[in-house]
Amino acid sequence: MGQAMRPLVPVMEDDRAQREVLSALFEESEMKVLQGEGAEAAVLLLEEFGPHLSLLFTDVQLAGNVDGAKLAEFANQHFPNLTVIITSGRPCPKQLPSPHRYNIHSAWG
Repeated sequence: MGQAMRPLVPVMEDDRAQREVLSALFEESEMKVLQGEGAEAAVLLLEEFGPHLSLLFTDVQLAGNVDGAKLAEFANQHFPNLTVIITSGRPCPKQLPSPHRYNIHSAWG
């Protein structure tokens, strides 16, 4: 018998330390993590693994020219059933595509 497929989750975060912590949390939840720091990398992952992804986790602020809000819009257009979690320590710079929700978090309380 083969090994059961673990849920596949891209974690997109420009801060390496935060990306590592988030990845560890998903891995502890028995998920396989694909890491990246920019939306361009996320688009490549979506194109390659899109139908097999369980969710997409992204920060608003990402490396490169495309932010997490734009990435969520791309994901929503191409994979409407994919759950997207968008987070940041700062206010969201623009309206997110429906049906996404946005929550501001702070590591410092």
